[in-house]
Amino acid sequence: MCMAFGKANKLKTFISYYINMVINIFYIIAIIGLLSIILGTLVIYKKRKYTYPLFIIGGICLEIYSIYIEDLIFIILQTVFILSSVYVLIRKK
Repeated sequence: MCMAFGKANKLKTFISYYINMVINIFYIIAIIGLLSIILGTLVIYKKRKYTYPLFIIGGICLEIYSIYIEDLIFIILQTVFILSSVYVLIRKK
């Protein structure tokens, strides 16, 4: 009986480890999104051709994170942000 309980604990630890790893991946995606938008904002004054692709990359990363946290307002906000960045990028070319 002790062996079965030990195996159950190992399985539970194994599953919780991978769940935490998935959570960390979403946090990393969110950080990449924020850094892309910040970099796009800083680049806006020097090289405008890199600004909107950085906004789109950042918006997509934050869209993935907002879907993960299931925040409807944030999902809508990011969708509008991505669409407006794509529109401006297409219009500029």
